[in-house]
Amino acid sequence: MKIESNPIFYVCFCFIILFTNSCKAQEVENISKEVSIYFEKLKTKGIQACIDNDYELYKAAKQNKNKQVLDAVMGSCNGSVSHYGLYELDTKNLLSALYKNEDSDFIIVNMIGPVHNPVLYTKSTLTLSRKKNDKKIQIIRNHYQYDDTKKQYELIKDSSLPGFNLDEKMQLIEEYFYYNKNNSISDKKRDQPFKVCYAIARVDGKYLIKMLYDYTTEN
Repeated sequence: MKIESNPIFYVCFCFIILFTNSCKAQEVENISKEVSIYFEKLKTKGIQACIDNDYELYKAAKQNKNKQVLDAVMGSCNGSVSHYGLYELDTKNLLSALYKNEDSDFIIVNMIGPVHNPVLYTKSTLTLSRKKNDKKIQIIRNHYQYDDTKKQYELIKDSSLPGFNLDEKMQLIEEYFYYNKNNSISDKKRDQPFKVCYAIARVDGKYLIKMLYDYTTEN
């Protein structure tokens, strides 16, 4: 009897496929939990730093039970770390949508967007992702636009950023993770201008979460 015609073969084959996909899904679920913990810690730390920066005002408002001032202080502090929540949300969405059943290595990198409105505490964000040896970059851009009808700024989410060379940026990050190349992306602080980005990567089957310094000259 041919193996292909043996029903036991098909049952075993299907079981192996289901088990493999289940393991991959569990890995993504585990790293998603780690992503939540990581960015929640950054949010907590950022809020505390914001309070400490104007501690006398915060302390006076709390002692005098001045709700209006306290709400203003906490509103600005929560706004100043809101980008971490966007990083978390977009990273987890990419993990579940694109990489849940994937064997390939990949990188998801989060950074502050290149366009910032100085009147807002909140920051625009940019999330890039690409599978290893793939050409297409997944882009999630969050920015704020004033709505004349609602008389307030609204969060806008899209997948484009014209006028910026995202492929060059992604290549530098991929060289750092996949080939350990010494370039303008590093996990070490140098005595030169930089921007911070947060990467979640799968390299040689292992998941990594890293804060990176971006020293490209455009900074």
